[in-house]
Amino acid sequence: MLTKATAGGGSILNVGVHFFDLLESLTESRIISVSAQTRTFREDIDIDELAMFTVTMSSGQIAHVHTGYLYSGTPDDQREFGFSVSHGTAYLQGFADQIVVKSADGVSRSATVEYNTDEFYPIFFRDALARCRAGQRPLVGLEEAQRALSVVEAGYRSAQQDGASVAVSLI
Repeated sequence: MLTKATAGGGSILNVGVHFFDLLESLTESRIISVSAQTRTFREDIDIDELAMFTVTMSSGQIAHVHTGYLYSGTPDDQREFGFSVSHGTAYLQGFADQIVVKSADGVSRSATVEYNTDEFYPIFFRDALARCRAGQRPLVGLEEAQRALSVVEAGYRSAQQDGASVAVSLI
């Protein structure tokens, strides 16, 4: 998982990709461009250990997603990631095991959230399989996966261009 040839990418592809779906769902708006920076610190790997993606939504909102592999992390603390997005009615921030929503009138509420995507893969696959067997479309299909990957790919192109804004392919 620590080589581009095997994994295709690093922390942003492995754990960050799910936050792009989440941002589009929360804002009901598509990501249209990305400005990104990635870093690799270890000499024995060629994937991003740290990544910061700033995305622009079609609504004009700006959000960010940051990810990182932590060394030497424990099994409970080996990845770091978070997101934030602001708009006219609220500011949302996700980190650790929390999501915080601050409304424009100053009211703040938070909830504990499980962001460890590894926990959800078996549930997702069982649900997708059951839906397919029933002749239904999965909640998340190939089009949504391709959409999220197009955001990651645009971000990687941006990072290669020193963070220049790159348009996301419309899918």
